[in-house]
Amino acid sequence: MEDRFGIQTFKCNQEVVKRSDLIVIAVKPHIVEPVLKEIKDIITDDQLIMTVAAGNTISNMESILGKRRISRLAVNTPAFV
Repeated sequence: MEDRFGIQTFKCNQEVVKRSDLIVIAVKPHIVEPVLKEIKDIITDDQLIMTVAAGNTISNMESILGKRRISRLAVNTPAFV
């Protein structure tokens, strides 16, 4: 579904992954593993996976996804909503 600003939204993580070159994992740390297991079979070698989830190492993610292009980002300033 596309809104008036041209932003597409999806109800399924797998649909997002199929349509993306860059996949950002920005969920609570305990949710990372279920999300990765949900998308692991459709990620391609051309896609880059970036995560901001604390406490999840690249080797932990590779144990679920296999060898992929994975990058971890650390936010060093607090975010306020």
